[in-house]
Amino acid sequence: MIIVDKNNRTIAIVTFYKDIIQNREFVTDETEEMQFAKFNLQKGHIVNKHYHQKQNRHIHSTAETIIVLDGKIEVSLFEEASNNLIKKVVLESKDSIVMLQGGHSLVVLEDAKFVEVKQGPYSEDLDKEIL
Repeated sequence: MIIVDKNNRTIAIVTFYKDIIQNREFVTDETEEMQFAKFNLQKGHIVNKHYHQKQNRHIHSTAETIIVLDGKIEVSLFEEASNNLIKKVVLESKDSIVMLQGGHSLVVLEDAKFVEVKQGPYSEDLDKEIL
């Protein structure tokens, strides 16, 4: 599920566990600063040995990914630097969301374990502004 703001910019992409059906599918555009893919591979599949070459990249904002391992959370997505709500999404065990732009908040609806991933280096004092 792609969530856009009033200017049709992609704010977030939600991946529900039940929707991971193809072998490999990138859900983010290749131009995004955060890349996210979903995989459904069969026993015996081999990902060839590889490494990622060093690149100089320019990051303009901090994208954030939440992967729910267990429980239930509600994610509210807001217009950038305002309190205008775009959408609320409920994520359950094994669901995920990539938040590329805008603001967000989380409410834990049921006890939850989740993983948060974002680019670094990260400085909370410089990278985070409370709305």
